[in-house]
Amino acid sequence: MRIRPPAIMLYITLGTCLVLAEYAQTLDDWPGVFNPTIPQFEAHHVKSWNACRKYTATLFDREADLSVESSQFTAGPNESPWKTHDSLVLGVATFVRPSVKLFADYFRTDGYVPPKFTTGAMLAPA
Repeated sequence: MRIRPPAIMLYITLGTCLVLAEYAQTLDDWPGVFNPTIPQFEAHHVKSWNACRKYTATLFDREADLSVESSQFTAGPNESPWKTHDSLVLGVATFVRPSVKLFADYFRTDGYVPPKFTTGAMLAPA
């Protein structure tokens, strides 16, 4: 069975600023998020959103990209330990040579989603 969640994506470039926004959601419960080791939590619909902005600026006489990204992935019922996974990423990047890009990212996450169950890898064959 192949699940194709409806999704909306928007990319906007305004001068030196790039804005990205995405939203996706399954219309039905996704069997892959059922965790058989904790059966009291049933399969649940899945939704996610992502928003980011990248701005090109001049820092120390160099062109640099500054970025911020925030996302949330919801995969479980309200009471489940794997209900959501939130993340925030701040970044800076610049070319120090024409073929060498130096970058740094700070990221913060809260919550988790067990990937073996969301992909269906731990489910027995039907």
